[in-house]
Amino acid sequence: MKKYRLLLSLISLVFLVSCVTAPKLDITTFQVDTKPPAEIPAVCKSSYEAAAAKSYYVLQTMSSPNCHEIFALTNGGRKQGIKVDSVADIYLYREIVEYFSKKSTCEILKVPIKATATDLMEGIQDDKAWFLIEGDPNDILDVRIGALVTIK
Repeated sequence: MKKYRLLLSLISLVFLVSCVTAPKLDITTFQVDTKPPAEIPAVCKSSYEAAAAKSYYVLQTMSSPNCHEIFALTNGGRKQGIKVDSVADIYLYREIVEYFSKKSTCEILKVPIKATATDLMEGIQDDKAWFLIEGDPNDILDVRIGALVTIK
């Protein structure tokens, strides 16, 4: 029993030390991303506008100095039922031109990332929410202003 208590004390001490020494996120060092907004091809305009009326979209993105933490601000917030740890899907629209007929069609792409509502940054407001974006760095770059956001 004495060994068990000693082990629990040691585990508690290690946990406390790790919490104290864990690096803190300094949001004052984050930069507003300046990449261009997602372009909506003409062939996709009507379907994008219809989907945007029923979902949300990215207003702004920010990244940490080392680009390991990326956040996206959406136009949906607490009033729309978004709360901490809400999970979202992000979609992009692109034009596909058939080679022979030259006919254009619209393709809706789900960006393969994880987007989770967070209380970091300015958190979740009545009409806006920040989402932490996680995933492959190449996929994270697809999260742009104007990308559609749906809450799962």
